Amino acid sequence: MPRSDDAPAPIVTATFARQRWRWTAVLAAVLLAIALVWQLALWQLRAAVLQALGPGASVGELRVGLAAVEIDQLRIAGTPQPGGAPWPAADALRADQVRLVPDWHSLWSGPRHGRWRLHRLQVQGGYLSLLRGADGRIRLLPSLLPPAPAQVAAQVAAQGQPAAAHSLAIDQLQLDGTVVELFDAAVRRPAHRLRLEGLQVQAGPLSLPQAQAPTKLQLQAVLKGPRHDGRLSLQGQVHLGTQDAALQARLQGVDMLALQPYLLKAGEGRIRGGRLDLQLDPTVQQQRLRAPGVLTLTGLDLAPGGGLGGLLAGVSRQAVLAALERDGRITLRFSLDGRLDDPAFSVHENLAQRVGGALAEAVGVSLSGVVDGVGGLFKGLLGR
Repeated sequence: MPRSDDAPAPIVTATFARQRWRWTAVLAAVLLAIALVWQLALWQLRAAVLQALGPGASVGELRVGLAAVEIDQLRIAGTPQPGGAPWPAADALRADQVRLVPDWHSLWSGPRHGRWRLHRLQVQGGYLSLLRGADGRIRLLPSLLPPAPAQVAAQVAAQGQPAAAHSLAIDQLQLDGTVVELFDAAVRRPAHRLRLEGLQVQAGPLSLPQAQAPTKLQLQAVLKGPRHDGRLSLQGQVHLGTQDAALQARLQGVDMLALQPYLLKAGEGRIRGGRLDLQLDPTVQQQRLRAPGVLTLTGLDLAPGGGLGGLLAGVSRQAVLAALERDGRITLRFSLDGRLDDPAFSVHENLAQRVGGALAEAVGVSLSGVVDGVGGLFKGLLGR
C-alpha cells in the first residue's frame, strides 16, 4: 500500500496547475489591455496627424501598426499666397511614404495636453516647394506650419482668446531621396527656380511651433544645372527660435548658368558657362551675422556686350576675362557682416558688395578705377 504522505500529491499538483492557468490568463488579459490601449493611442495619433495636415491634404493610405503610423502618397496642394497670387508649384509637399514612430509617454499625454513627441519622422520619396518672396522671406507649407506671431495676435484680438495650443517635438527627422524646388522672386520675375535632387537630411531635435533647443543638421543634395550638376552640403546647428546658428555650407562644381541671376544684375548680359565652388561658414548670435567665405569661379564664359559697359558684380568683363586667361580661375575671399533684424541689411546685396570688391582686387583693378568706370552704380553700392 502507498504511504499516507503520498496521497495529497495529485491535489497539490492540480491546485498549482489551476493557479498557473489563472496567472497566465491574468497576464494575457493585461497584455491584451496594453495592446488595445496602445492601438487606441496610435489611432488618436492618427486622428491628430489628419487634423494637423488640414483640409488641403490628401492621403492615399494611412496605416496604424504595432509601433508606428505610416502614411502613403501624402500630398498637400499649393495654396494661394496672401493677396491671391498662386503658389509657384502645383504641390507644396508630396511624399511616397511618411513613417512616424511615437514616444510611448506621448501617446498617453498627447490627447490630453495637445503635446506630441516623435522618436523618429522618416520621409521617403518626398517633394517640397519653397518660395522666396520679393521681400526676401522664405515661405513654405503655408497651410501646415503655424501662423506668424502677428497673425496669432490678430486672431486673439478678433476672438478674444487664443486658439488651443498644440506642440510637436521630433527627436530625429530623416529625409531620403527628397526633391526641393526653391522659387526665388527676390532676384527675378518670374521667380527663378533652383532644384535640389537626392536630398538626404538628418536633423534633430525639432519642436514646433516654438523651438526649445538648437537643432543639429546634416544635409547633402545634388544642385541641378542646365549643363551639369553640382553638390551641396550643409552641416552644423541652428536654433529655430532665436535664429542663432553655426553652419558650414559647401557648393562644389555648380553650373553657373543655374546661378546666373545671383551673379548678374538685370541688364548685365549673360553667362554662357562655368563652374562655381563656394565655402561659407555663417554664424549668427543675437541677430548678428558673420559669414566668412571663399568663392571660386572656374572656366567662366561670358557673353559679349551687356548693359552698363558689360559688368560682372560691378567689375568690367575685360578685367575678369584677363584674369581667366592667366590661370582659368578666380578665387574670391569675402565676409558678410550685419544684423538680421536691420531692415536696411540685405544678405544678397551685402554679398554683391563684398564679392564685387574682392573680384576687383583679384583681377588687379583698383576700386577707384572700377568706380570711375561704372559711375554712380558702384558708388551707391559702396556707400550703403
